[in-house]
Amino acid sequence: MRTALLGGNLARLAWEKGWAGVVVHGAVRDTEELREVPIGLLALGALLLLWPRGLLEALPVGVLIGTGFGGVLVLGDVLLAEVIDRDAAATGRRREGVYYSVYGFINRLSGPLQALAFALLTPLFGYVSGENPGPNPEAAFRFLVAVVPGTAILLAYALTALFPHEVKE
Repeated sequence: MRTALLGGNLARLAWEKGWAGVVVHGAVRDTEELREVPIGLLALGALLLLWPRGLLEALPVGVLIGTGFGGVLVLGDVLLAEVIDRDAAATGRRREGVYYSVYGFINRLSGPLQALAFALLTPLFGYVSGENPGPNPEAAFRFLVAVVPGTAILLAYALTALFPHEVKE
């Protein structure tokens, strides 16, 4: 790998701006410097391994991928705890129940939304099964990896724009 998306200077700047963590879909550099910056970091570039050809080669890759996914799953709870603490400091009220209820609702809503995305593959692209992927499996794949997440990001942005960002006293 010849390039990196994040180094020590950028991580320090993010920390100074009050960021709790950074997720990088790529590689990092200045690892010694990054260890000194008190910021959460998840770099997915470490998963760029050659695909294993057998069980013994697949086990370490599975452990690495599982560790990465475990970190992502835990990171949401850590960030939510930080948001709750900052909200309590700003407003003087503890509202963990509200935050965890909304967080749980969003997590449970993701299952039906995933099912809907896969259900749309048949009417839109003629997908039946892995053996019969329809006339245009590339478009179906692009739909799943680009259109569905893009729509979710736009929806999240719209909802965030409606949220009042100033703290009422």
